[in-house]
Amino acid sequence: MRLGRITSSFLPALMMMALIIMVPVSSAASSGLSYSGGLSNPLEKSNSQAIDINGDNTLLATGYMGVITIHNIDDNSLIESFEFTRQIVDLKFSPDGTLLALSLMGSEARSDNIQLIDVASWQLLNVNGNSNSETKSISWSPDSSVLAVPNSDNGVDLLRKSDLTLETTLSGEHNTDVSCIAFSNNGAKILSGDESGRALVWDRQGNPTGKMWELDSEIVGCSFGNLDLRIGLFSENGVLKTVDVNGGDIHRSDFIYGNKMQWSGDGTYIHIIEFSSRAKIITIETSTFAIIEETLLFHRASDFAIIENSNYLPERIFVTTDTQNVAIYGTPELPFGYGENGADLDGDGVPDHLDLDDDGDSITDSWDINCNSSAEVCSDVPNQDDIRNLNIWINKSSLEIEDIVTLSSQQSSQIRNMSRKSVIADQQLSYSETVMFSNSICKNMDTEDFVDSWKSAIELSVGQVENGVVSCHIKSGMTLTIVDDERTRIKIALKVSFTLFPDAQYPIDLSLLFQPEATDASIANLAEAHPVRVVLDGERGLQASWSPWWVEENQINLLLMEDIPPEPSALELFIEITIKYPWIAILVLVMFMASILTYIRTSNASSVDLEFAFDDFEDLSEDEMPEQSEDSDMDEEELVEEEELTHEEIMKRRQIKRKIGRKKSSSGTKPEVEFSTAAKRVPGDPTEVEEDDFVAPVKVRRRAGSVKRNKDGSVISGKRIQLGGTERDSADTPPVIAKKVSTKKKTVKTRRVVTGQSENQMMDDAISKLTDNDDYQQN
Repeated sequence: MRLGRITSSFLPALMMMALIIMVPVSSAASSGLSYSGGLSNPLEKSNSQAIDINGDNTLLATGYMGVITIHNIDDNSLIESFEFTRQIVDLKFSPDGTLLALSLMGSEARSDNIQLIDVASWQLLNVNGNSNSETKSISWSPDSSVLAVPNSDNGVDLLRKSDLTLETTLSGEHNTDVSCIAFSNNGAKILSGDESGRALVWDRQGNPTGKMWELDSEIVGCSFGNLDLRIGLFSENGVLKTVDVNGGDIHRSDFIYGNKMQWSGDGTYIHIIEFSSRAKIITIETSTFAIIEETLLFHRASDFAIIENSNYLPERIFVTTDTQNVAIYGTPELPFGYGENGADLDGDGVPDHLDLDDDGDSITDSWDINCNSSAEVCSDVPNQDDIRNLNIWINKSSLEIEDIVTLSSQQSSQIRNMSRKSVIADQQLSYSETVMFSNSICKNMDTEDFVDSWKSAIELSVGQVENGVVSCHIKSGMTLTIVDDERTRIKIALKVSFTLFPDAQYPIDLSLLFQPEATDASIANLAEAHPVRVVLDGERGLQASWSPWWVEENQINLLLMEDIPPEPSALELFIEITIKYPWIAILVLVMFMASILTYIRTSNASSVDLEFAFDDFEDLSEDEMPEQSEDSDMDEEELVEEEELTHEEIMKRRQIKRKIGRKKSSSGTKPEVEFSTAAKRVPGDPTEVEEDDFVAPVKVRRRAGSVKRNKDGSVISGKRIQLGGTERDSADTPPVIAKKVSTKKKTVKTRRVVTGQSENQMMDDAISKLTDNDDYQQN
């Protein structure tokens, strides 16, 4: 008995695990739907949160903050709008299409938050009903006779269509507010889910059937399958589960985060909104829970409404964005006037009298002022920057095509407004929100078709392109653009990179056979495709261009010649080597700094040695000082300013100096020559000096200068003046007048020695001694 209970309790869990393991893991393909436009409310109110489509897919109702709008689905035109003072939380068309029920944000003071609009007259009916303060979900019975709304007692009230009076109450099973309500297809049962994750089934009389399921978080989506055999439940934490109406689990899948769930018309698929790093609408096959396709969004999504194709897959999706706009995703549609007769300048298939942009530069003709002269018609002169641009780049082994399209001002403004809350609900566009938009473009488009179309359009003189990788990015008009900017246009770059086989060889002749059209699910369908500006460039090529390229010109040919650069200079070569091998620059810099430091240290060491040498030299006494050379005496004499003398006086003075020099040299090492006063002069003596040769002492004037002295008055430094000369070899040799020889002055620091006698006194003593000596020799 105990074993049976254990087996019965574990059997459902084991079956559930087996089903999960059996679910195949597959990568979802693109739905083929791209952003195709948006809807706005006339009052520009924000926070679009609720949306619904009537039974025959002709009307679309959207609830905003205080506004409800009704649009025609065929052309997106606004039919009617209603103003309220509160946020519209949910709205539903009745199955018979006669009424539109809506729930407003309630309060204790105002409980009349359920109201009805007559679709035929577009009048707000003078009836209202009560529900809880935040009526997240309302649902009509299949026969449109009853409207189910959550009440304030954690239950459900069934209100009559005629006057919204209470018919039945479903209560006693939920512990929190009801967040999801759905009728079965036959109207006999009612499914409800609450904020705690509990879901259960009631009968029409308001009695619980005993079928209950528990999920991990608030139930945001619940509904019956087409045959009422299965129930779909979707939680806020992304748990999607299908269960049998008798209580057994069928399938389960976990997503990142969820919001809103809807069965397809035949019950084959389930459509959900998933939130992760980016929002997307996913279509899941119910028998295997395999993801069939997905549509990537670039904005927030709180609710959606789907129009299905014949295969019950999404054909057109309307998504609320928590902004003043509703985003539309679908397949491209032919523009108004396409195929009509008439002149067509840009070649887009719409004649100029119906085309709002004749020259294809994404500027409406009424605002097109791109003219160089008053004689031109501005609407016929395309702006080269705003028309479609093709930038083709060729290097050695690859070819890249950047197809740049420009959206209109209105389209750009709507996209920016929807994107600004996609990551952070603020008033600016961040880089991450721009990346989310570009990822949405690439993920949704048919990249294989895009690659194949460009392969067919390109023809090279030598070789061909292979493979092909597609990427998308926004050139301008998104990041940091202010919210209320209604003029800046968004430029989108669709890039495809091919491999060249064989490698490129210059010159390259490239032919574009035709202008490729925008592929399925490409946002380029919103932009003007003709005319085109083409620029061909390469890694070692000379740029070539063609603009504008009109549709009727068909094929164009561009020749890319090789650009042979001149030989680099030594400086350019050094810079190139430095950039390529930075360690060389570091090594040279280190060696240069080491050389500078070595030079500085050597200079400092030499200066220190010289200072010590000069200090030692100055400490020598007067007797230890080396005698100055003749050159130093002569240099010292240059400091003396002589008085103006006659030529005879100068010659006599020089002769006296020579005689003094000879006397000094003949005395050997004796410092001075002694003369006897009684000596006689000898006739013919070479040292004889005529009496007439004696002249009065020459007066000299010394240059005044400062003399450094110690505290006791002694001289610190000075120079000693010596008189010297040369001795004659014989008496017959005439006296030789010594010439002053210019020699390099030795930079020897000396001390000036001051004696007791002045120079004039020394000269007088020398002349007296010489005279006495001559007299002695004569005697």
